[in-house]
Parts: sequence; C-alpha cells; structure tokens
Amino acid sequence: MSNQIKNSVPLTRTAINLESEAEELCKLVEERLDAVEAVIREETDRLAEARLRDAFTFYEKKAN
Repeated sequence: MSNQIKNSVPLTRTAINLESEAEELCKLVEERLDAVEAVIREETDRLAEARLRDAFTFYEKKAN
C-alpha cells in the first residue's frame, strides 16, 4: 500500500490566499479526520471484544 495520501495538500504550500482555498483545505481535513475516526472506532470495537489480532490490523490503516 502506498504511503502517499490521496488529495493531499502540497507540503510546499505556505499560505492560503483565497477563501475557496481555505474551504477546500478544511473539507480535506474534515474528510481525513472522518476516515481516521471510523478506523479508530472499528479498532476500539475489536479491542472491546478482545479480538486483539483483528484490532492490530487497523494499525496500518491509521498510518495512511
């Protein structure tokens, strides 16, 4: 699996000059946080069920 994040903002960007750019960045951040939250919720459910092996499979998903 690739470590490159889809729809990522270039690391060289230093300023947001337009409202539309700020909105786009906020949307991207919100989408990524929602995705991480879903993975953490699934992982937590597995841990609560004492399914440790299954829970550890979510580690890589969180890193991406």
